[in-house]
Amino acid sequence: MSKGRLTHLFQKYADRTCTQAEYAELMALITDENKATEIDMLMNDEWENHVNGPELDKNNVNQLFGRVLSAVDYDEATDQPVKLNPVRSWIIWAAATVLLGVLVFLYYGSNRSDSITPNQAEIVNNKTESLINLVAVDEHRKIKLPDGSIVILNNKSTLEFPEDFLGSTREVVLKGEGYFDIKHNPEKPFIVHTGKISTTVLGTAFNIKAYDKENDVVVTVTRGKVMVKNEHKTLGIITPDQQIIFNKTEMKSLLKPVLASKTVEWQEKDLFFDDVTMDEATVQLAKRFNVNIKFANEQSKDCRFTATFLKEESLDEILQIITSFNHITYQKKAQEIIISGKGCK
Repeated sequence: MSKGRLTHLFQKYADRTCTQAEYAELMALITDENKATEIDMLMNDEWENHVNGPELDKNNVNQLFGRVLSAVDYDEATDQPVKLNPVRSWIIWAAATVLLGVLVFLYYGSNRSDSITPNQAEIVNNKTESLINLVAVDEHRKIKLPDGSIVILNNKSTLEFPEDFLGSTREVVLKGEGYFDIKHNPEKPFIVHTGKISTTVLGTAFNIKAYDKENDVVVTVTRGKVMVKNEHKTLGIITPDQQIIFNKTEMKSLLKPVLASKTVEWQEKDLFFDDVTMDEATVQLAKRFNVNIKFANEQSKDCRFTATFLKEESLDEILQIITSFNHITYQKKAQEIIISGKGCK
C-alpha cells in the first residue's frame, strides 16, 4: 500500500465515485489490524517530510465526515444514503476513528499554513463577512446561533461565530465552557474550535470545558455522536455518557464513561425566557416546579416577555417578576396557581 493509493481511495470515496471493489479495498485497509502499523507509518512519514499527496477538496471532506458520523452507507447507483445493518454498522464504527483520523490528517496536514492559526483558517475558509463575539462574564448566557442551534455559556467564557454559516461547515470558537444543543444537518457539520482541539458533530448535545488557564480540555456527550481531534489525529468518537479529556501539556487523551448529567448540571437549573408568551412560560414552570398553573382569562396567555433566571429562584420569585410587567396577578389555591388580570392588550 502506498500513500498515493490510500489518498486516492479516500478521494474517490469522498467524491462518491469509488466502485464497489474500491470501497471494499478501502474498508479492508482500515479494518485490517495488520495494516494499522503501516497506516501509522505512512501518516508519520507524510507529516515529517511535508509530502503533499493529491489535494482533497474540503467540501468533499466535510461530506465524508457527515457520512461516517451518521453511520450510513450510500448506494453508488442511486447516490442515496442506505442504513447499515447491525453487523455492517459495527464494522464501519470500528473503522470510523481510523478513517476520520487519516482523512483529517491527509486534508489538514497537506493544507496547513504557518501564517495563520487553525481557528483563523477555518473562519477564513468559511468566507464569513463578520464575526460576533459574545462573552458571559459573571452569569450564564444563552446564545441562539444563525442555524437555530443553542449554546449556554458558563461564567467567564467567550463564543465567537459568524453572522451566518456560509460554506460547507458551521464553525465557532469557544474559550471557557459551553453546553451545545446543535440542530441536525448531515450536509453541514458543526465544528467547535478550542485552541488546538476541534470537536465535530452533525446534530447533538454536548459540553466542552476549555479554559485557557486550565490544563485539560474536556468534551462530554449527552446526545448523539461527537468526533474530537487535535492537529495531528483523531482522539476519539464518543457517544452519550462518554467523555474525552485531553491534557494540553502532555498531549495525551483519555476516553472514559461518565454520567453526563452530572457534567452538565451547571446549566440545567437555568431558565431562559426569550420573547415567549405567558402561556409558553407557564408550561415550562409547571414542569419545573411540578404544579398546575391555570389562567382565569385568555387575554393573559398572549402577553410576551423576555427574562433570565440563573440563581435557582423560587416559583414565587419568578412569578412576581414576570407578572409585574405584564399587568397581571397570580394567587395560590390548593395545589394550583391561578393567573388573572387585564393582560397586556
